Amino acid sequence: VVTTASPSLGRRNMVLNGSMAVAQRGTSDTVDGGGWDYVIDRFCALGQSSAGVFTYSQDSDAPAGFQKSLKVAVTTADTSLAVGDIYTIRHTIEGYNSAHLDWGTSDAKTVTLSFWVKSSLTGTFGGALNSEGNNRSYAFTYSISAANTWEQKTITIAGDTTGTWGTTNSHGVRVTWGLGVGTTYSGTAGSWAASEYFSATGATSVIGTASATWQITGVQLEVGSVATPFEHRSYGEELALCQRYYQRRGATPAMNGSYYAMIADGMFWDNADTAFINFEFPVDMRATPSLESGGTFRLVGNGTSYTGISTFALQWPTTYGTRINASGSGYPATKNACFLQSNNNSSSYIAFNAEL
Repeated sequence: VVTTASPSLGRRNMVLNGSMAVAQRGTSDTVDGGGWDYVIDRFCALGQSSAGVFTYSQDSDAPAGFQKSLKVAVTTADTSLAVGDIYTIRHTIEGYNSAHLDWGTSDAKTVTLSFWVKSSLTGTFGGALNSEGNNRSYAFTYSISAANTWEQKTITIAGDTTGTWGTTNSHGVRVTWGLGVGTTYSGTAGSWAASEYFSATGATSVIGTASATWQITGVQLEVGSVATPFEHRSYGEELALCQRYYQRRGATPAMNGSYYAMIADGMFWDNADTAFINFEFPVDMRATPSLESGGTFRLVGNGTSYTGISTFALQWPTTYGTRINASGSGYPATKNACFLQSNNNSSSYIAFNAEL
């Protein structure tokens, strides 16, 4: 039985940050073959070959009803894709959020993917849905008929009755949009296959044209055979949903005056080279996170600023909080309270990463 969602029901969209509003890491980066790259939260870019290079940014150009889009701009074209080359944009839905689809069973539900897209190129473009472990894929196509014009696309996909689909805090459903994918990872559109596909055979290669652009926003994946109006959530709610996977604290260029942002508090230990900094996460994270940091910092305690921080290390991390050991030199040799700040550096940040 094909079910159709009603716009009044709410919570239809399994995609997080589909309006591209949240970008904790910044607003742009260059993708040049270095692996998966995040800028806009929950959407990552891949340039598996360094032959092609593109920028990936949050852009203010968007269709009516939206404020932001994800923009790809090709800076170095790859005009001869190798069979294994992959250039894509990907969004991964956590298994807990897609388990109700019942994929991999006889009760598998039909879904509809919808999005707004704009490109300097016209033609037939491709993408795919993938399972955990990539043992199942559904390649799809969509057409762009007018260059540099926002167009909405909808694709209805019958649920997969076989394969393995994650239903916990691991990968559930991956949605990818191909920017240029070699034959190894491209498949026939319109049916499920026991293969790893990221696009459809014969799709237009965005990476193949220098200075080409491609943009997307208003991404929604929902149960049913009809695309309902995009489910807008408040910015605060969308940010909290994204913080389950990544959260970042530190100074920002938007701050006024000096960049001495308060990041967290803690205490000096009694060996003059260790401070314990405590973090309680605003939302529980998907899994025990890894630690990222950048810029310069200082510890403040006893009325003194200590800038000799050499390394940060996670200690006893959990999904709801952690302690960081800030190792350095010249700290007080007694147990005293302290706090961690940016050291007049707008690039300073501490981040916790539990991305899929």
